[in-house]
Amino acid sequence: MLLNLFTLPSYKRSYMRYASTTHSVDEGRWVDWVSIPPGERYTLLDIDGSGSIALLWFTVSSRDRYVLRNTILNIYWDGESKPSVDVPIGDFVGVGFGEYKHHSSMLTGETSGGYYCFIPMPFARSCKIEFVNLSSEPIRSLYAMVGYYVFDGGLDGCDVRFHAKWRRENPTENGKPYTILEAEGSGFYIGTRLDMSPIKKDYGFTYLEGNFEFRVDGSEELSYGSTGTEDYFLSGWYFLHGVYTAATHGLLIKDERRYRISCFRYHVFDPIPFRRSISVRVHHGEYDEVPADYSSIAYWYQSEPHREFAKPCIEEDRMPREDFEDIMRAVYGRPSIVYEHLKHLEKTAQRIDS
Repeated sequence: MLLNLFTLPSYKRSYMRYASTTHSVDEGRWVDWVSIPPGERYTLLDIDGSGSIALLWFTVSSRDRYVLRNTILNIYWDGESKPSVDVPIGDFVGVGFGEYKHHSSMLTGETSGGYYCFIPMPFARSCKIEFVNLSSEPIRSLYAMVGYYVFDGGLDGCDVRFHAKWRRENPTENGKPYTILEAEGSGFYIGTRLDMSPIKKDYGFTYLEGNFEFRVDGSEELSYGSTGTEDYFLSGWYFLHGVYTAATHGLLIKDERRYRISCFRYHVFDPIPFRRSISVRVHHGEYDEVPADYSSIAYWYQSEPHREFAKPCIEEDRMPREDFEDIMRAVYGRPSIVYEHLKHLEKTAQRIDS
C-alpha cells in the first residue's frame, strides 16, 4: 500500500488560498507578525467549506527558552469542539526538548530559522488553526503562513482527518511499555516522533533496547514492530554514527553527556491501516526496566469522531528535565551542593546547549 499524500487536492476542482499573520495597522500600512500575551491564543485560520491544508509555516520570537514547548498548535476539523491536532510547535515540525536543530525531511523541518509542515490535511465543512501561548512570557512576534486548497462541490472520497497528539511520561512506569497512541476508528498511522532520556545517567542509552509494538483492531498479533528502538527509526547499534536526516526519518539529537535522543519516522511508503482501533507502544529497555523521560507525537489519519485525548497539552508537564548537577560538573569540575540560584543555572544551561 503506497500512501500518496500529495494527490488529496485532486479529488475535486480546487483553488489555492493563503492566510497569514500579516494584518493592517493603519491605512496603507501593515505588519507581518502578531504578539500573543501569556495565556492567550491567536487564530491563524477559521474558514467554512471543504478543502485541504497544503503548507503550514511559522517562526517565533520570545524570551522564553522553551517557547517551542510552551506554544501549542491546535487544529479543529468540521466544527469539532476539541482539537484533532494538539502539539507543541517545536516537537510537531522539528525536535524535542524545546530545542532547535536545523534539518529537513519530506514532510516537516526546521530550516534556517523557519519551521514547516507539508502534511496534507483535508476537511469537509470547516477548519480552524490556533496558536496558544502557555508561557509566562509573551510571544513577541509570531510570523505564520498557511497555504490551502478549497474544493468545488465538497470533499468526496476522503473520509479521514489528520490527527497529531503529543504526550509524555516522566518517569516511565516500571514493567509497563510507554504508550504513544491508543485510537479508535478507521484510518492509517503515518508517523512517530520520540524523545528519550534516562532518569539516571548510569542507564546510558540502554532504554533503546526496547521494541516497538503496533496492534490493530484488538488483535494480539503484531501488525508491525521492531527489534529495538533505533531499529524502528531505520538505524542501528544505538544510532552508531550519530545525527542525520533522511527524507522520511532521522536522528536530530544524540547527546552523549545527558544520553538524550530525539528522532522521527514517517510512514509515507508504508502506512499502517486500521479499521476499528490501533495501539502503538514502545518498551523502555528490553523489559521496561529502565526508568526514563519519554515524550512523543503520533501522526495519523482517521474517521471522526476520534477518541478523546487523555490529557490535553495545556495540562501536561512540558518542561524538559535539566540535570543541573551534570551542568555544574561540566562548568566547575564538581557537582553543586546547593541549588539556590535557579536563574543562574538556567543561563548556564543555555550557554552549554548553544
